[in-house]
Amino acid sequence: MAKGSRKNIETASTSSGVYVMNSLEKETSKSVVAFHTIFQALDLTPIDWMTIRDLLELGDTENDRPLVVVLALMFAAMREGSLCLELNDNHVGRLIPGTEIEKVKGLISQFLVRLENKQYQSLVATGKSIHYPLVFDASNGAKRLYFQKYYLHEKHLHRRIETFLSVGYPCDSTGPSVDAILNEIFSEKRSIRMGKTGHPISRDPDQVAAIRQALSSSFTIISGGPGTGKTSVMVNILRGLVRTGIPANRIVLAAPTGRAAWRITEAVSKLLPTISSPSNEDRELLALKGSTLHKLLRYSHQQHDFYYREGNPLPADAAIIDEVSMVDVVMLAKLLNALDPACTRLILMGDKDQLPSVEAGAVFAEMIPADDRPGIFKDHLVVLRNIYRAGTQINRLATTLNRGRCPDYEPVAFKAALGGKTDRWAVVAPMVPEQWRNCLHQWADHYLLQSTAEKDKSYTDLLKRAGGKDQQNLARTGKGWHLLEKIFALMGRMKILTLLRHGPSGCTGINQIIAQYLAPCMDSAIDPVNGLFSGALIMVTRNDYGKNLFNGDMGVVIGNTDGGFRAYFQRGDEYHSFAVGQLPSWEPAFAITVHKSQGSEFDDILLVLPESPENRLLTREILYTGVTRARKRVIIYGRRQSIKTAVSRKIARQSGLAWGGQSVSQTDCRLAR
Repeated sequence: MAKGSRKNIETASTSSGVYVMNSLEKETSKSVVAFHTIFQALDLTPIDWMTIRDLLELGDTENDRPLVVVLALMFAAMREGSLCLELNDNHVGRLIPGTEIEKVKGLISQFLVRLENKQYQSLVATGKSIHYPLVFDASNGAKRLYFQKYYLHEKHLHRRIETFLSVGYPCDSTGPSVDAILNEIFSEKRSIRMGKTGHPISRDPDQVAAIRQALSSSFTIISGGPGTGKTSVMVNILRGLVRTGIPANRIVLAAPTGRAAWRITEAVSKLLPTISSPSNEDRELLALKGSTLHKLLRYSHQQHDFYYREGNPLPADAAIIDEVSMVDVVMLAKLLNALDPACTRLILMGDKDQLPSVEAGAVFAEMIPADDRPGIFKDHLVVLRNIYRAGTQINRLATTLNRGRCPDYEPVAFKAALGGKTDRWAVVAPMVPEQWRNCLHQWADHYLLQSTAEKDKSYTDLLKRAGGKDQQNLARTGKGWHLLEKIFALMGRMKILTLLRHGPSGCTGINQIIAQYLAPCMDSAIDPVNGLFSGALIMVTRNDYGKNLFNGDMGVVIGNTDGGFRAYFQRGDEYHSFAVGQLPSWEPAFAITVHKSQGSEFDDILLVLPESPENRLLTREILYTGVTRARKRVIIYGRRQSIKTAVSRKIARQSGLAWGGQSVSQTDCRLAR
């Protein structure tokens, strides 16, 4: 952001704050202090305050103290990912200090009385008509306040899902029975194997149930944690679909991010060749590629809408969507709007315990309640429970955290944690800044500078060898390809995950410390503009479909002999490179946030928790997601109290998506663009 723009926002925010506080001018000084305490706890952004000011002006309610507080609470609820503000003690109590709850409850009561007396008619919709910025919904005994956008999308999503559930078998099957298909794809010669020469995958009852459900219904939800076989289930569902008579080119695969979409493609290309005697249908599936949801529905920046939408459905007989936990309510509503349930069966897959989407809503988790009472999804939901990933200690840790318990442990030294055996986890207590810096140096030494077992070559050695070759042809020669293979194998060994972007425990500061330590060791020039050097790890942060680069893609920078730099990215068994100046937006990636890591796995993870045990990002879901990115080792860097705080908190996003079976009200729910 330009300095001038930032200054304008800060100035506007200050004036907005003063403007809003002027609405309290008739209060006593003691009351004004109480309001300041409430607002400080809500930690609203400058844009939030400016929008509150605009809403007050729009409703001609500049001096309405109850409305000011309700709007501030609403923005705090939106910040945590809720679709609405539930005006009840439990929800409001999570947002503000306990000492102020009684005062706030009184103001909410005043707001509701004034709402009933129609004092907010130009601001809040309360009936069938919803053509106002805010919508109040008192259906099903609740009192919820929405922004119009989220209200429309939530109601529309609910209706679309009910439509899918009301459809029987979506298409006439021209193939064999489901039992015959299952027997074939799990037979000795047709089964997916654990590697080309490995044993066939086991016929797990939950996995068989998931495949059967997907082949027999227009709508299927499949949830499972790491190691439960979601990937092999997805590929076997594809194999089953083509055997029912659906052409491979009438099946679409998609995910919310480019990285997750690529992992679908990679799964298909790696698992199908393990079949000892593949059928013609299996071979046809090799042409399938994963896509982002935006690309699948053909988003147009000019129209600010999708090409495929209501009235112009996606031409597909089946759609499999992976990593649905990361899909927000607006995007899921758009997806279902673009599908004809009479023609397209929909299969949603993900992990209900992972972090929900960055945007509003936690739709996937709400479909699968913790008590396993599926409600309206009773005949459409399968949860995979058996874990097949090698190792038990990390799995046990993830399970313990997910059950809301702090594991028993004694903190260890960072060096001892680095030297831990496979399938081990450890906790390192926080240190003073200089010691923390030394820990990060040890991490870089251990994974990037020390020699590896294979031919005694370190990451540094490999980068130096690669930098001496013709960069335009590095990936096109046998020796160059093998160099890149080893470099990317080392990249996949480790990753530092953080909850924050800034500060000593944020990824920005950690990346800077590691880069400053590593750059002088790489025998490479340093780009004076962006600080890049040979061996720097980067992550793409914006999709570029022309270059086949997607948000979340991680690559390595390799220097030319002439001082220039190219960034290399892996695509299956191929490597693609681009001059650094041609890349879409990117950021350093020795450390990334847990949110950015979703859809990825690494051998070893260093999970860095915030310094403050009260940080609002400390939740059970973020710990679980971070830990389950690791295949071999996990180091948690943080206080015991931070872990206790995290496991005691579950993300509780508020919405009206009650899946108990009741229908939504018959309000006009045409979607706003």
